[in-house]
Amino acid sequence: MTDRPWSNQQLRRLGESLRDGVRTPANTPTYDQVALWYLDRTIEIQERIRALDWSSLLDPSTVRVSSRVKTITTLVDKLRRNPKVALQTIRDIAGVRLEADMSLTKQTAVCETLSGVFSEDCAVVITDMRTDDHFGYRAMHLELRHPGQGWRAEIQVRTDLQGKWANLYEVAGDVLGRGIRYSATSPDQPEHAIVQTLQRLSTESVASVEAEDDQATSQEVRVEDIRRGLIPGNLGAEERKLESLRATAEPVRLALSDQLESLTAELQRIRNSKG
Repeated sequence: MTDRPWSNQQLRRLGESLRDGVRTPANTPTYDQVALWYLDRTIEIQERIRALDWSSLLDPSTVRVSSRVKTITTLVDKLRRNPKVALQTIRDIAGVRLEADMSLTKQTAVCETLSGVFSEDCAVVITDMRTDDHFGYRAMHLELRHPGQGWRAEIQVRTDLQGKWANLYEVAGDVLGRGIRYSATSPDQPEHAIVQTLQRLSTESVASVEAEDDQATSQEVRVEDIRRGLIPGNLGAEERKLESLRATAEPVRLALSDQLESLTAELQRIRNSKG
């Protein structure tokens, strides 16, 4: 991957000027220049991911890969929330996202696959945010740290349900205020109940459905292995166990779908009431 054309000191000066709302010093790039360079990196990362053959792990038709570079508004917000953070150390200026219909076990395997690919020329740090959530946000992230000047990029790996929840929370941030992404609301705030419901929806309902799906996926593999004679077992009993797991998960999944639709409608109502 390409070396970054600016020094840490140049990027630090740019970050400080953006944070403080002052003129960018001489011999310092503009954020437009930095964003365009990082955009090229996201395209490189995205193309490498899309070139991978996922057929042994996932249904390729469900794999969606997208990318973005932080807008200057989002970046300035972050720098002002964290005034001691230097621009060059921000890991998600360049962000790539992979979402797919996958179990938690397969999500882990996807991250391990990506780590193997990118560790050829980057240091890779995997962060599991599925049990240690961030205000309800659940996913797995890979931070890529390029040697030398040390530029960073982030790959977010999310299941379909994690992605649907995150998109809904983004809508909530647009309607209720983006501050809900970074701090807890107090009970006297009008948006508190919705935010709390959204966060519980992720940490309880979505997490529960995904755990049950993971069990069912593991059981499907076991049934198939028994059917093919790869492992011993009572095929009939294992098939009944699989059907039981599916039957238990279905009403929970339907209830979750109803909750997502209800919250979507409520946020739309609030948006409309604000004109």
